[in-house]
Amino acid sequence: MDTWFPRCVDSAAGGFLCDFDGQWRPAGSQPRMLEFQARQTRTVARLGLAFPSDTRWAAWTEHGVRFLNSVMHDPEYGGWFWLLDHDGRIEAQGTKHAHSTAYLISAYVEAYRLTGDPAHLETAKEAFQWLDETLHDNEHGGYRTWATRDGQPILKREDAEIPLDSLDPLGHDVGLKDANVHSDLLEALRLLMAEWPADIVRDRLSELYSLFMERHGQPDGSMYYVLADDLTPVSTPEHFGYPPQSGSRMVRVAPLIGRSLDEPFVWTRRGIDHVLRAGRHPKGGILSEAAPSRPIRPWWVQTEMLQVLLLLAAHEEDGEAIAREFDELSRVVRLEFIDERHGGWFPRARSDWRLGARLRPERVHKGNRWKDSSHESDLYLTGIRVLRGLEAGAPLA
Repeated sequence: MDTWFPRCVDSAAGGFLCDFDGQWRPAGSQPRMLEFQARQTRTVARLGLAFPSDTRWAAWTEHGVRFLNSVMHDPEYGGWFWLLDHDGRIEAQGTKHAHSTAYLISAYVEAYRLTGDPAHLETAKEAFQWLDETLHDNEHGGYRTWATRDGQPILKREDAEIPLDSLDPLGHDVGLKDANVHSDLLEALRLLMAEWPADIVRDRLSELYSLFMERHGQPDGSMYYVLADDLTPVSTPEHFGYPPQSGSRMVRVAPLIGRSLDEPFVWTRRGIDHVLRAGRHPKGGILSEAAPSRPIRPWWVQTEMLQVLLLLAAHEEDGEAIAREFDELSRVVRLEFIDERHGGWFPRARSDWRLGARLRPERVHKGNRWKDSSHESDLYLTGIRVLRGLEAGAPLA
């Protein structure tokens, strides 16, 4: 975390800087995307909970919350802008996204847990209510992903009023429901329910859990990344990061909605076995997608896989085989992702880089609007707690 903080804290304009080159020098236009701002705020709150004697984390949490409240929030139509420029000017026609709002809810709940300020919990409730009223599909279930500034769901390209191609900000066709949004909402609503156990939150958590059990997940352990509006699975290349990510979250959600822990552990183990069979790169590590034109191993997929391997190894009576998978993936991460000279994680495995990047590694950005510190910090905090036998969120020092 010393590579990110306080380097990314923008004391002049507020919020957090996102663009850093390979030597951690600011390098880029520093846009303000809600995912990045919310995830950095959530990260510093989680670090504050882990290390309560270090008051910097609480101060940076309040710094992040102030920016989310004063700049990212839309005072005219409600909700939070998906994208602004560095100076706070509205980009992308002021559209709003379920993915970023899920992280926003998580950030406010963690800020409340750290600071005790009830205003943060009230804002988390407000964000959930805006999301649920705007993008929940009351007919079929699940969450639509994208909305206009005034809160109309974007179900086809023409609805967006933005000169884009046919893709949603998360990279799939407009109007589909995706595992990325649904997985991040599993985490957000789990946190929210712990502090605000409202029936509507429990109902939505149960619905999302069932979507993974019955729609996204398949009996052979594979997963459909996107669903049509009526929840019919849509065939696209597999995304290997979501079985581990959603599996970890389903294990934590199941007790809250009255489901046996055996059920999500069986579902998760089946998915992990599938990923290890179908998604392993010849040089080690886990691929982003099945049979892409270029086999890429993103950093976040490795962190999610490491987390779930630890959870499975701790849960199973004979966890030695899973522990060996953890050790092997940890070795790949040390060789391929960790920058021993300048610190931090590279966004992709070194051996996946093009020749130009290998010759000039300082040009491989350590940070951008999609690459924040959350995946790494969550891995480390979860890993330490699992290995010490501590509860989620317990202080480490």
